[in-house]
Amino acid sequence: MDRSRPLAIGEVAVRSGNVVITVRYTERTDGGTPSARQRQRSLEEAAAVAREVLRNLR
Repeated sequence: MDRSRPLAIGEVAVRSGNVVITVRYTERTDGGTPSARQRQRSLEEAAAVAREVLRNLR
C-alpha cells in the first residue's frame, strides 16, 4: 500500500444527549489532490454511518 498517496477525508461529529459520535471515512485517491467529488463522497459515507449509529442508539 502506498502511504504517500493523498486521501479524501470526510469527518462528521454528532451529539445525542451525552453521547458524541465522530465518524471519519477516508479513501485513497488515484494520485494528486482529491477531487471535490471524492471529498463529497467521503463526507456522505461518514454521514451515512453516523445516521446509522444514531438510529441504533434510540
